[in-house]
Order: sequence, then C-alpha cells, then structure tokens
Amino acid sequence: MNIVVAIVYFLFRLVASIFCFLIFLIGIQYLTTTIYDFEESKPFSGKYWLNPYQSVGTQRVKANFHAHSCAWKYLTYGKNTSGKMRCGYKEKGYDIAAISNYFLLDTTGQKNDPLYIPVYEHGLNIFKSHYLVLNPEKISYYDYFLFQSVSHQQKVIEQIKKNKGIVVIAHPKLNHGRSLNDMKYLEHYDLVEVLNHFRISDKHWDMALSSGKLGYLVANDDSHSTDSDEMGRVWTVIFSSERTKEKVLNSLIRGKAFGVYTEYNRCENDFVSCALKNDSIFVRFAAPTDTILFIG
Repeated sequence: MNIVVAIVYFLFRLVASIFCFLIFLIGIQYLTTTIYDFEESKPFSGKYWLNPYQSVGTQRVKANFHAHSCAWKYLTYGKNTSGKMRCGYKEKGYDIAAISNYFLLDTTGQKNDPLYIPVYEHGLNIFKSHYLVLNPEKISYYDYFLFQSVSHQQKVIEQIKKNKGIVVIAHPKLNHGRSLNDMKYLEHYDLVEVLNHFRISDKHWDMALSSGKLGYLVANDDSHSTDSDEMGRVWTVIFSSERTKEKVLNSLIRGKAFGVYTEYNRCENDFVSCALKNDSIFVRFAAPTDTILFIG
C-alpha cells in the first residue's frame, strides 16, 4: 500500500512540476512583449475617392490561399494529401491552389506551376488569432499561446513581417480571435480574410476601414478535405496584367480583386467592372443583379 501511495505521489509531483514549468515558459514569453502606443483611429479623408478597379489588367486569376492537407503526423486536421487537394482545386478551374498548413510551406507544384505561391497559416493560441502568410522568405514561429491584447497581436504581425511575407488576418470573427476594437488599431498587415466558409467577417473589415486602416479583401475556403461542402465554395478573383506570381500578388495587395461566397459551389453571376465618373459609381455584372449593397 505504501508503494502505491508513493507512486501516486511521485506522479502527482511530476505532472505538477511539468505544468509549473510550462506556465513559467509562457510567463517569460509574455514579459518580452512590446506595449504599443497606438494613435487614435481616424477615418479616411481627402478630396478624391480611391477606386482600385479603375484600371485593372485583363487577366483573371481564380485563387484559394487557405487549405489544409495531412501534415505534422495528423496532429493538425487534414483528410487528404497536398497533391490530392491541389488536384481537386485545379479540376474546379482554380489557377492558384495554395496549401496553407500550420507553420509549414508546402512545395507541391513548385517545379511545374508558374503560379505556385508558398503559404502557411500562423497561429499557436487558444483563441485562433491566426494569420495567413503569403510568399514569405521563411516561417516565423513567434506567438502568444493564451490571451492576446491588441499589443500582443501587433507584435506578432511585426515579427512575421520581418520575413517579407504578405500578412493576411485570417478569419477574424472565428472563435473571437479578434474583437472589433482590435481591428480599429491593428496595422502593417496587408489583407483581411473577410470571406471564409466558417465565418463571414464583414463587420471586422468594415471596422478597420472605417478607422482608416487599409487592408483589402481576400476570400478562401479554409478547406480541410476535398468534400463538396468545404472545397470550391469561396474564392478570390484577381485582375492582373500578367499571369505571373509577382504581378498577381501585387494586384492582390492593391485591391484589384474581389471575393465570391457560394452556398452550393457555383456562382450565378459575375462581377465585370466598377468605374468612378465624376460623382457617380458605375458597377457592371455579367447578368441582371438582384441586390447591390454598399457598406460603409
């Protein structure tokens, strides 16, 4: 009996020691953060409207930048191989089919696809304050594992930007990863994933834009399998002068793109153009349109 008690006591102390050590490591990380003195948000102002669609290239590129395959020995959720995921998107007419596994740059298609773009999802925290990082030089592992204030989030953005990638705020509405107040102050990112088949984050995007923080839209499936309810439902269409990675990414961050969200994997209409003439906006679609809603 004394031996059993001793073993239980030993195991309890071991688990408690490991737990305390992990808390100590996490605590040290939080002590290294930077507290940012954010300027009070201001809406855009000036004499002229900025219309990214006023002059666009003739090439249209259909893209998905958020998809997960089998990775990390199944520690993360993904049902299919990277090759099968890419083939599924290519069969649906996608020009860009990026695989965005957590902290892993997938190289499937690198050798034979001129529009291959390396992407990874950044995020090791319980509230899913995540990012997509497009075309980075290398991966950043910097993150805060528990809660994240707006200063913590800004520090992560700055660390990611050191590796020259395009930073996308991923699914800001998902699991309360970002508050509307966070979006008033965060800066130096490039894009916002407004459309995602798990969540639509239009209010978060509107809050950022209304606060003078310019980051254009990107739309992605966030798929984890080739199932029809996950793959091919949401996508980004990019206008580009050339079908090259550099030109496409440049058009994307300059807002020469639009997002499509569908319920049944097909879109019944198509955006054609948006032009400013004096004080009027002229929007064209391929077919008669039921509703056009301007938010701002």
